[in-house]
Amino acid sequence: MSWAARELVIIVKKIDKIRRNFLWDCFDGKRKMAKVCWNHICSPKEKGGAGVVNLTIKNKALSAK
Repeated sequence: MSWAARELVIIVKKIDKIRRNFLWDCFDGKRKMAKVCWNHICSPKEKGGAGVVNLTIKNKALSAK
């Protein structure tokens, strides 16, 4: 794996962490328990999910040759 691909994986993980924290963090500093798994959140709205884009899958699709 090239250094650029490794850096991209790290960036995607950081962005996903920010998005998860936005959905599940509490304002008083205590963490809330996730009520729904991340894969369900990333499912399309037509299939009952929230429609949040899964960046790992999107990146693989866009970088496919």
